[in-house]
Amino acid sequence: MIEPSERTETFPELGLPGQTVAIRSVRNRPIHGLSLSKLSISVLWLAVLAPTILSLSAGCSGEPLPMGDETRVLVVARRSDPESYKIAVRYAEARRVAPSHVVFLDVPRTEEVTRDTYESRILAPLVDWWNRTERNERPDYVVLIHGLPHKIYGSGELTGTRASVDSELCFLPTAAMSAPPPIQGRRLNPYGRGADEEFPAFSHQHYGICLVTRIDGFTVDDALTLIDRSIAGSSLTPDGAKGGRIDERIGGRIGERIGEQIGERIEEPRGERSRSLQSETRARVLLDENGTTSVGNRWLRAAAERLREPPRVNLSPMAGTDAEPTSPQSPWFSVELESTGTFVSERDRLLGYAGWGSNDPAFRRDFRFEWVPGALVTTFVSSSARTFHEPPSGWTTGPAAEGTAFEGSTQSLSADWVRSGATGVAGNAYEPYLDACPRPQILFPAYLSGRNLAESYYLALPYLSWQSVILGDPLCSPFGPGRPSLSDEDVRRIVPNPARVSPGS
Repeated sequence: MIEPSERTETFPELGLPGQTVAIRSVRNRPIHGLSLSKLSISVLWLAVLAPTILSLSAGCSGEPLPMGDETRVLVVARRSDPESYKIAVRYAEARRVAPSHVVFLDVPRTEEVTRDTYESRILAPLVDWWNRTERNERPDYVVLIHGLPHKIYGSGELTGTRASVDSELCFLPTAAMSAPPPIQGRRLNPYGRGADEEFPAFSHQHYGICLVTRIDGFTVDDALTLIDRSIAGSSLTPDGAKGGRIDERIGGRIGERIGEQIGERIEEPRGERSRSLQSETRARVLLDENGTTSVGNRWLRAAAERLREPPRVNLSPMAGTDAEPTSPQSPWFSVELESTGTFVSERDRLLGYAGWGSNDPAFRRDFRFEWVPGALVTTFVSSSARTFHEPPSGWTTGPAAEGTAFEGSTQSLSADWVRSGATGVAGNAYEPYLDACPRPQILFPAYLSGRNLAESYYLALPYLSWQSVILGDPLCSPFGPGRPSLSDEDVRRIVPNPARVSPGS
């Protein structure tokens, strides 16, 4: 992770498949010589009409989407891709997304695209969808589904043109008004906040942007389980008249050692450690320094201090009740700051984690963390979201060395955290520079104050039109109002696969 030497503050109702749509110019210029009036873009719009049009063509035999009414979210998936379709259907069903707000784009199955391809085949059809959608039904959140590109090729450095698809799409509302930001460099996040500021609720009308997240992972199963965990993350329920504990139907099972992993039995820890695991019912926020004097470690210490302060608002999961606010000695979560430079590789009941990933010399990819549903992760790693391809099981991260690079780098991967059981993960498609990473001293207090997953990450994120890739369901909100309850059948579905305990094994 590079610390920059200077701060740069430069700062549908659509047609049916195959219809030609007129698209306005993007970034106030033609798209690299293309005749936009004749540009034909194939876009699949799922309308609230006959069920026969609510399915993918080209061999995708998916079931019709559920008929929901949620319009705060736009779900974007890849057309003619059975895997992308399956995940989109699961998410739309889980959040009851209106069929009009699920769009399939005709884009290549590749992780990186050119600026031309991004503008003509991703941004332009979404701009058209936005302009054809009633103002009161335009979404605050955009969810990109596994199978869509997530990187835009370009030049590097602070004034470069490369970026993540996700971060660029935050400016969808302004692009729809023919006023997208310049492609060079990064832009200040209008929704971002300082450590001493409050955490307002988000709306695209007020801030002029959308909050973009992605449902993704190494595999389809990883992506589907990410959705399940998000719904389970709403199950932080009260235990008694005061305070709150993790719903024992889920938290208790995830807190146990999970069966077998890749054919090898994982033994239950013994002695004092075993008893402490069994008796500990509080969730944990772990902040892991890397033993340097970097500003990132100051952010981790600031996060620990802020989380230990009496909260400004009720941080209890018992939103809407007369429960007392939590205290530094909260009955349901604790804060652990590791400041010795030793990488903490094993903890249970994690609600949050922030650290250095492979930029910690002691980092081990075979970490064994057990997560509470709804848990968030952020790491200071330059290219953790460079790929969602799964590396070989024996691949190790660390300092650049011959034979250790995977997809162009030896750095750790965001998808490993998803595989291990996290519900939200912040990563970077390309080098962002350290000052562009989410601030943990904002991320976790915002989340615990009742903001949802997307709001919490973007409140903590200084820049947009840059490199960030936020994995997870934007609506996941364990501590906010309107949390749905889970049935026992939901709970049984959410217990993680045994092979997911240790991603690097």
